[in-house]
Amino acid sequence: MTQQPLTQDFASLYTQALFSAGVEAPSYDAMRAAVIEGLDGEVLCFTSFQAFFDWWDTLTAYEQADFDESSEDHRALLHVVYQSLVSEGAIQIAPKASQE
Repeated sequence: MTQQPLTQDFASLYTQALFSAGVEAPSYDAMRAAVIEGLDGEVLCFTSFQAFFDWWDTLTAYEQADFDESSEDHRALLHVVYQSLVSEGAIQIAPKASQE
């Protein structure tokens, strides 16, 4: 599968999630660009989407407060962006630590 169809698939999933969420949100490209900017050129590892979401929620806390927004409103949209960045290797999934 080439990069273009894969990107279109994620953009389509994002559009579906946006419709389901029923909230105002940036476009797929804008949300994706915001996350990439937050990564600041690094490849970060997360154990799960929840770990990624917690990172994003913390990173954008001041902005959320300034605009009276919540990352929770964009959870489904962020999940699609997360999946796309994992598929490209921009975000890695870290193994969970064993609980011994």
